[in-house]
Amino acid sequence: MAKYSWICNKQRYVVTTEWNVKHRGDISIYGEPYNQGAAMLRYASAGIVISQPDAPILVVVPDWPREFFENFSVDYDLLLPDLRDALGAIVVRLC
Repeated sequence: MAKYSWICNKQRYVVTTEWNVKHRGDISIYGEPYNQGAAMLRYASAGIVISQPDAPILVVVPDWPREFFENFSVDYDLLLPDLRDALGAIVVRLC
């Protein structure tokens, strides 16, 4: 996503776990100050992404926290209005 955002600089809506948003030190590379003049970046609102800590891990990387790769599901009843709101913000910025 970082390369895409640096090259294309398009608005983005990201679906990832709350753990990643709160604890990944490198998540800020997608916006300011690393990506100067970056287009809008919005993460799915809290409660939309549901971590599944008991699900099997599909990618195992030694010495990395399990939570980096934790599976999750999405509450589509919450996702669709949030995504609609994010798209509305994009349209407003374009006008």
